[in-house]
This record gives sequence, structure tokens and C-alpha cells, in this order.
Amino acid sequence: MSDRYVPSYSTQQGKELVMVYLGSSTCAYANRPEMPEAVERAKLALQQKAQENGFLFSTIGVSIDWDTGKGLAHLAKFGLFDEIVTGRKWQGIGARQFLWTGLSATPQVLVVSRMIQTPTPEQPRQSYRVTGNNEVIRKVGITQIINWLEQGAPLALDRLAQSEN
Repeated sequence: MSDRYVPSYSTQQGKELVMVYLGSSTCAYANRPEMPEAVERAKLALQQKAQENGFLFSTIGVSIDWDTGKGLAHLAKFGLFDEIVTGRKWQGIGARQFLWTGLSATPQVLVVSRMIQTPTPEQPRQSYRVTGNNEVIRKVGITQIINWLEQGAPLALDRLAQSEN
């Protein structure tokens, strides 16, 4: 296993666990020196938990910034993501998609579960579909994120895996 997260770059279908990092180039806490390593640790811990429980895994980096260049530069400090979203600050799609609770704060680590459906040889007309986006856990602020990691990034995936079968 690598000491850095590497996206899979492949089309797969099934249950997926997604880690979303929400930060900002203008947030003092999201720019603390310990945050990039904490986010990398979260990616690797969650990837391992996903694999152990039969889930696919991906990551999304969201930077809540007006300036997309500054948002991209902020996310670049956190290693590789499968997807990145930035721009339009709190009005952007990243903020609207992943801040469901109305808690407008960064940094955050959000974990969601969802189902991925893709065309297969047996079902070539099947559309690409993503359904679910069920919140598994959300950690807001550097203290919550680091404490959660120090506890081993616990998730109730066994219960979640059974409920999605």
C-alpha cells in the first residue's frame, strides 16, 4: 500500500464510499501546516476501510473560493483527489452539494456512501448513474478531524454495507 493516495482511474460499479475534503485558501484553519497530512491520512484510512468492507472508494476535494486558481492551489497541497471542485465561494456547486447541514465552515471531512451504476456487456444501454449520497460521518474543524483520525477514523461500515445490500 502506498503512503500517498492514488486515484484508481477506472470505471467501476457498486457501493462506493466517498471522502470529501472541504477547505478554502482563505481559511486559517484549513491552511494550518498539519492539515495536508491529516487529509492524506484520512484518504488512506478510509480507502482501507472501504476495501475491507466491499466498497469502491473515491475522493473529492472542494475549495470554497471565489478565485478558481487560488482554490486549485489550495487543493494541490492535499495530494491527489479523484475530483476537484472550486469557484463561486459559498454559491458554488461544491458548497451546495456537500454542505447539506447548513454548517458553513472549513475545514471539513465528509464521508458519504452511494451507488454507482455503469453500462455493462450484459446491460449496454444502462446509463451512468450515481444514487444515494448518504452521509456516513462529518467532521468539522481541525480538532474534530485530528481527534477522529487518532481514534482510527471509526465508521459504522458493517451496518452500512448490510443496509445497502
